[in-house]
Amino acid sequence: MKQYLLERDAVNGKEGKGFATINGEVVELFRFKNFSLQSQFDEADFKVVGTRKKQKKTTGIQLNWNATVYMGDKCWEDIVNKYLKTGQCTYFTIQITNEDPNTTIGEHTVLIKECKLTSCDVIKLDADADWLDQSISGTALDFDLLAQFNAPAVIGGNE
Repeated sequence: MKQYLLERDAVNGKEGKGFATINGEVVELFRFKNFSLQSQFDEADFKVVGTRKKQKKTTGIQLNWNATVYMGDKCWEDIVNKYLKTGQCTYFTIQITNEDPNTTIGEHTVLIKECKLTSCDVIKLDADADWLDQSISGTALDFDLLAQFNAPAVIGGNE
């Protein structure tokens, strides 16, 4: 019999929270509209005599994050302005938690370390917008899995 995920354990994307620690100050990221951390493996071609097949050798990894936030958090503009005026880059951590109380799988929390801002909308006007948002993105050097989802308590198809 085939097993499948029941809808009650699909995590609601709106259920979660985020915090950043910037210059020792904890900032709640309640203006976040979305956030994602992506890993990208670096690969190099690996060729050998005796085959025409080109293999790929993993040579490294990159961590990139991006977010859309509603305008109003000055911390991102402050990071840009500090670099612009002093040449000093600000590094910070971001902690994101997915936790939907309607599921049986618990929470997933990731601490993203050595974050650096690489792009930020500083100011914006938009005649078609009902509200303004801001795109921000950056890189990170590492992350820790502080909590991982559990297996669902009930699986469909076990009837």
